[in-house]
Amino acid sequence: MGPGYGALDERLTAAVHIRFGLPAVLPAPVKKQIKKADRVSAWMEAVELAGFSPSEADRLFGKPDAGVVGGLKLLLRPPVEVRAAFTARHAELMALL
Repeated sequence: MGPGYGALDERLTAAVHIRFGLPAVLPAPVKKQIKKADRVSAWMEAVELAGFSPSEADRLFGKPDAGVVGGLKLLLRPPVEVRAAFTARHAELMALL
């Protein structure tokens, strides 16, 4: 993507975090958990949406723990619906603070 991609990604991430009431920079353990979730998501997208075999996805993204993916299913929805669900859930969580 280019040499400035890392800095751009950091600034964009900080802006999103601040917008949703999170610290601009997350603690390392939280970032590590997010990375794990991203790999599980990538594995599921590869298998459920892109037609990869589980073994192909395992090679690319690592084999997810069966207890983590068991019972999960991806549900494709229009972006406007996803945005509304995300902001509604965010509002619910913020009300708990």
